Amino acid sequence: MPIWWGASGPNAPRLAATTLDKADSGQTTGLLLLADIRDLFADRGWPDRFASQEIADHLAGLEGKPWPDFRNGKPITANQLARLLKPFKIFSSNIRTASGVPKGYMRADFEENFARYLPPLQTATTLQCR
Repeated sequence: MPIWWGASGPNAPRLAATTLDKADSGQTTGLLLLADIRDLFADRGWPDRFASQEIADHLAGLEGKPWPDFRNGKPITANQLARLLKPFKIFSSNIRTASGVPKGYMRADFEENFARYLPPLQTATTLQCR
């Protein structure tokens, strides 16, 4: 049970917010990662699989995101990707691709987490005024 649970007094809200902020920092990174991976799947036409290195390379190229400078100014690696996906129970496995059998991820492994943690993707439709 968190330390602030059931706290009372004038400092209780501040203690709760501070504790939640610290706990949320990893969750926020994980949710950002899921959103960026979902965008990759959507941008590429929803393929059924991606190699781990392909995802890491894509993430490393996203400007304005934490992935190009993820650790000590270096881009995110496939191993770091795997560690961030572990809390979501998403694990890499050997996948068959045209270039061999690298470690990678199946789209089906992400779909439940996309639906659970991310808002639906917005489609590019224009509103009709009547």
